[in-house]
Amino acid sequence: MNLDAFWQTHRRFLIAVGCGFLVFLIARLLIGATVGADITSAEAAIRRSNATLRRGGFGQPQVAQLRGQVEELRERARELAARSLPPWREEFRPPAGQQARPFYIAFTGSRRSELVGYALRNGLEVDERLGLPTISPDDTPTLEKALRGFDLVDRLVRLAVELDLRALEDIEILVRSGRRARAREGDLLDLTPVTLEVTLDEDRIDPLLDRLATADPPFGLAAFQLLPPDRRRKERTLQLEFQVGRIPPALLGEEEAQP
Repeated sequence: MNLDAFWQTHRRFLIAVGCGFLVFLIARLLIGATVGADITSAEAAIRRSNATLRRGGFGQPQVAQLRGQVEELRERARELAARSLPPWREEFRPPAGQQARPFYIAFTGSRRSELVGYALRNGLEVDERLGLPTISPDDTPTLEKALRGFDLVDRLVRLAVELDLRALEDIEILVRSGRRARAREGDLLDLTPVTLEVTLDEDRIDPLLDRLATADPPFGLAAFQLLPPDRRRKERTLQLEFQVGRIPPALLGEEEAQP
């Protein structure tokens, strides 16, 4: 074959092929100098991941160990809740099979009359509403919050009589979310604040705070503020905040709430 004739005939094609090959070599050099290390690293990571997948994940011993650790943490959470959150006594809960709202209306009505009469007979002035919502809640979760708070108020009234306090006023069970309730989306605890003001003699302050802080079961004292003394009446006002509630059952791996 005559090479000169071949060249003359296919010159444009051969030049194009040569230019393309040259561009390919230049591009390969550029890639190797810039992202080549990243590509090599990524390929190595893929090989390691494939090797890990072939070996398998956690074995049964590791899974059992992790489950044991989770259960230990849940048990610890139960212990801490029992030591810090007030209990929800059985008599303050709707009986099984009974609708919550009729129970709430009947129970809070009778128990409120009983508590107010008990307080007045023993010289304790008390907010007759006892912190309950002015309108009975319609939904079961809010009813339960109100009943938990009312359970605590019942204990506080009886403690106030025992310690010879003068008055429990401005009692409020904050069942609705809001600024005062300091509700924050994502909180792990389902808490309901209970606030009130206590009027008492100066020498009753320490005994009251000691009982609130050390009682078993707990009162759930969260904060307090002692206001300046009333020199004319020789008494003090103590603002108190409590927290009632529970750890959500899902965090404990349970279907029903802990009391």
